Amino acid sequence: MSSCFRKIRKGVAGATEFIGCSMLLGMAALVFFQVIMRKIFNSPMAWTEELVRILLVWTTFLGSFVALYNKQHLLMSVFVEKLGSCRKDALLLFTNSVMMLLLLIIVFYGIEYIEQMGMIPMPVTGLKNFYVYGVMWISFLLMFTETIFVEIEVVNSLRLGIRMGERK
Repeated sequence: MSSCFRKIRKGVAGATEFIGCSMLLGMAALVFFQVIMRKIFNSPMAWTEELVRILLVWTTFLGSFVALYNKQHLLMSVFVEKLGSCRKDALLLFTNSVMMLLLLIIVFYGIEYIEQMGMIPMPVTGLKNFYVYGVMWISFLLMFTETIFVEIEVVNSLRLGIRMGERK
């Protein structure tokens, strides 16, 4: 795979990680602000809870892409380590194919879900729930494209005779 695609992937993952970290800091600041307003000034701000909810959902979905890019997702390493390198590659191709299928199914049903739930306004801010759940499409598109790139790398390495388990 060309170095241009690798740089783009790395840049997208880095930007996504930065955005996710910024959102996490924003969540902490909003929760801290909410506690101060509630406990010290006895005047809770309901809008902060809705914004924290949006940030929490966005952080979770963006973080799932970053974990996939960094290969930090759950793995049954005890099972995988017992396989030979050729079987590891076959298993990687299989699991990535299953993941792409699941992502497509989730996006398909996610469209229906967001059409139903997305137009319902939140009680305090009046923001549409689309702003909460719209990140699903972004995250799943990023994960789907990353999975395609990994599949291409595995197939290319097999063509060149390099085993994924032996690569550095």
